[in-house]
Amino acid sequence: MISQHVERERIRILMESNGFGILIALANLALLLGFLLRDSSPSALPLWGLALMVVLLARLGLFGLFRVQPQRFSPGVWEWIQTVATLVSGVLWGGILFVLPADIRPENILMILVIIIGTAAGAAFSAHASRQVAATQVTSLLLMMLAGMSQPFLRSYLLPVGVFTTPFCLFLLFYTFRFNTLMKQRLTLQERNAVLLDDLTAEQARLQDEIAERRRNEEALREAHEASLRAAEAKDRFLSSVSHELRTPLNAVIGFMDLVVDIWPDPLTPRQARALDSVRQSGRHLHGLVTEILDYSSCLQGDMPVECQSVALQDVIPDCLTALQPQAQRTDIALPDPDVLIPGRVMADPRRLRQIMLNLLGNAVKYNRDSGLVLLRVSGVDGLTRIEVEDTGVGIPPALRDQLFEAFNRMGREASAIEGSGLGLALSRRLAELMGGSLEYAPAEGGGSIFTLTLPSAP
Repeated sequence: MISQHVERERIRILMESNGFGILIALANLALLLGFLLRDSSPSALPLWGLALMVVLLARLGLFGLFRVQPQRFSPGVWEWIQTVATLVSGVLWGGILFVLPADIRPENILMILVIIIGTAAGAAFSAHASRQVAATQVTSLLLMMLAGMSQPFLRSYLLPVGVFTTPFCLFLLFYTFRFNTLMKQRLTLQERNAVLLDDLTAEQARLQDEIAERRRNEEALREAHEASLRAAEAKDRFLSSVSHELRTPLNAVIGFMDLVVDIWPDPLTPRQARALDSVRQSGRHLHGLVTEILDYSSCLQGDMPVECQSVALQDVIPDCLTALQPQAQRTDIALPDPDVLIPGRVMADPRRLRQIMLNLLGNAVKYNRDSGLVLLRVSGVDGLTRIEVEDTGVGIPPALRDQLFEAFNRMGREASAIEGSGLGLALSRRLAELMGGSLEYAPAEGGGSIFTLTLPSAP
């Protein structure tokens, strides 16, 4: 967390500042002892100096321990150790007032006070990373000076010095606290910036990885798309070639069967008639499949000729109904009456319109239930004519509706007895679009399907 980092950084600044301050304090101690021992009579000064030196060296060792093992204690423990060490050294610095000989020269007293106050002030400011340590340093100095007033020969010096030193120390402590606040804010801001930088770096790396992954995916998709286009082109060429190759012999087979029926000299037996009719029907069915494949291939290649003109629905739909009557009668399916007038005219290619209607009506018969119904509705709105073909079959499962107009998709009926190539609806929709219309599917109420062919109305 940010606060933990700030605490660790604050204690690091405190300890490193403390190390430099101890070296200065040792230098001041040596200077002070040199002057006092030279000019004063023997007293407890050497013992005081030794005690203070031991404490300062111990603090220096503490600084070395922190440099080597900063994790040995928590930041709070390090701060309390430093506070206690500051208190001890502060008391010892002030303790010089109690070991001075009575015959000390006045100028030496002033020098001692200057060194003590300067050392304490410098130590307090160097401890700006901890309000606790800085306050301890200043407080110990003021208390020891107050206690030194008990020495009669020092009172005349300490009283005026204390009057000026106390406001100075309080002023110094105020700015030390203020500097401490600014330092914490700076450390917090640095940590937040570091966190933001880490987040930005991580986000940049993630975005770079995402961009690289997206480029790889785009390249894979492009290659897959190109491969799909090549496969589709190859398939279309194959279908077109094979279909052309199949249609020629099929025409010959169908024509030969028709010729056999026409010129056979003797009457055909029922068995022979059924066999010939089966061959003719199979040939015509296969011919229709090949034609569908060729038409779909032409649509994909943009070669499908469509010549739109005004077409009366009455000229197309009744013929389709009549052509499907034999197929519907086999399963007792009721088709609309072809003799009923069908109003309306559309802009369409008559041949392609017939192809679409045969497909829609044929599907309504093939995929209907026995004794079912096929309904036909025609309506016009906003310059468009809607032709609806509805059946009463089982309908299309919701999971398969998205695949309804896919080429060669028989919607899971590949193994059924219902014949088909899976191209009828795909081809019908494409033809409707080429004529400026559309072909849509909707489920019928109670089951079944509704296919709606929409074409531009004609006057």
